Amino acid sequence: MKIAKEWTFLQAIGVLLGTGAMVALSGVEANPNEFTYNYTAMYIALFCLIIMLTAGVLAKLSIKKWWMGYIAIVVYMPLLTGVMAFSWATSGLRNWIIGIPLLFTYFLAVLMPFINVKAAEFLHDELFAPTTKLGKTIVFSVLALGPIAGSFGVFLSSLFKRGEGLNGYMVFGAFYFLFLCWGTVNLVYQAWEQRPWKDEK
Repeated sequence: MKIAKEWTFLQAIGVLLGTGAMVALSGVEANPNEFTYNYTAMYIALFCLIIMLTAGVLAKLSIKKWWMGYIAIVVYMPLLTGVMAFSWATSGLRNWIIGIPLLFTYFLAVLMPFINVKAAEFLHDELFAPTTKLGKTIVFSVLALGPIAGSFGVFLSSLFKRGEGLNGYMVFGAFYFLFLCWGTVNLVYQAWEQRPWKDEK
């Protein structure tokens, strides 16, 4: 991924439009009956975008700090449909009980290099070139189902219909959110490798 300092004007505009679309889509709720929009989710994604833009401006000003890239990654993954996935995972609940373990999992992913470097390295390598059966199943399943997320949510909801018929969206949202947590470990590990004290003994 290019840092902001290397972007051309057109590339910067493209990134801004793309991330703006992510912000707008993050508020779309999983409701098979009518279109509903969650402005709170949209505001959270917008806040993530502001943090990313700030990091980009600082990089443009030649203020290079390894932790700045780390922070940008931490907010990038929620922006990259993470907020939407969380919203889908909690869409059929009256409260956000399921959100607590999901949020805990995300913060665990963010801090994984600090907690266990070897585990972070293994998860990083496993995402790029899975060697375990479970890793291959997860990666190829997400790659296959990702482009048809909405249709797959409807399909699951028809199989597990109860109440408002949102169970399928909840299952897919939780699954995809956990995959994004795995992707977060992958990216923060790359930022962790840029730490200035890496070669110190």
